[in-house]
Amino acid sequence: DDYSALREMTPEVLLAKGTLFKPRTAKCYVPRSNLGNTGADFYIAKNPDFGAVFTYYLADDFSSLKKERIKREKTLNKKKANIPFPGYAALDQENSESPAKIWITIKDAKGNIIRHLQEKAKKGTHRIAWDLRHASTQAINPNRKSGNNWNSGEPMVTPGQYSAQLSLEKDGVVAAIGEAVVVDVQPIRDGVLKGVNYVTLDNYRKELTIVQNDLQRLMDQYDQAETTLKGLKKAVIKTPVAPASFVKDLFNVEKDLTALMRKAEGSPAREEIGERNPPTIQNHMRAAYRGLSTTYGPTPLHRKSLAIAKEMLEELRPEIERISKTVLPDLSKRLKQAGAPYIIGE
Repeated sequence: DDYSALREMTPEVLLAKGTLFKPRTAKCYVPRSNLGNTGADFYIAKNPDFGAVFTYYLADDFSSLKKERIKREKTLNKKKANIPFPGYAALDQENSESPAKIWITIKDAKGNIIRHLQEKAKKGTHRIAWDLRHASTQAINPNRKSGNNWNSGEPMVTPGQYSAQLSLEKDGVVAAIGEAVVVDVQPIRDGVLKGVNYVTLDNYRKELTIVQNDLQRLMDQYDQAETTLKGLKKAVIKTPVAPASFVKDLFNVEKDLTALMRKAEGSPAREEIGERNPPTIQNHMRAAYRGLSTTYGPTPLHRKSLAIAKEMLEELRPEIERISKTVLPDLSKRLKQAGAPYIIGE
């Protein structure tokens, strides 16, 4: 275990508002298990947390208003004293209170922020681990609690020197606490095969991130177009106008969207009987992403897969943008002018 923080816990440090202690050198490698299923043949215990493990100390207590009220009420209850009603305003304030949080902001040697760690603030000494990965660049879905996408594992950072700063968030204010500490990330060993240099690896990561974001943006445009089309098809039925004015146009949009999806993801009829489709843009992106899953770096095959995915993306873009930015808005405008009801989400 790493107990080096104990050496720095002087009376002065414990009197401070909080302190982030320097972690030991973080070993950079790709964790994996070679043990397999051995039944009861081996004793297995949990490994230490992978990555840079931060120890930090907070001097203040961060009990919520609700916990403080319950604590007071328990004391009164033990004394068999009357427990006053706090009032609805106080209860509403309890329900809307945001808990205090700590932030650990990690920067590279050039001062670029690459990751935030966050957890609920509690008095005392605590630990939190950084898994040596960049922050997620995936599109944000507010309705999804956590993602399990094919590329949910973000690329690892390259070995080198980083810094970490502890901050406290309370009542909407984030303030730094103490000084930043240095984080050394070093490879666990030199590989037998010489991989790409760290600059090349990082440039590939940035290029892949751009393509990934463009793809997710286009997929979101497609999903929104489908949702809009569903709303328009329902609105036609409730619009005081001859259906022939709109049904043919909506039919053509639906046919175009279906053709786009078939081009992007392959034939559903083939999948139904287990017949292989030609590699899709998602297949090529998966292959490209494997260039960041090892410490070796992207190979020519990974780069080729990324280039093909980029080309396929550019082929799909004009048609999706035509439908989502021109065709559907025009149809929606015509329906409104014809007296269609409001469509929620427009």
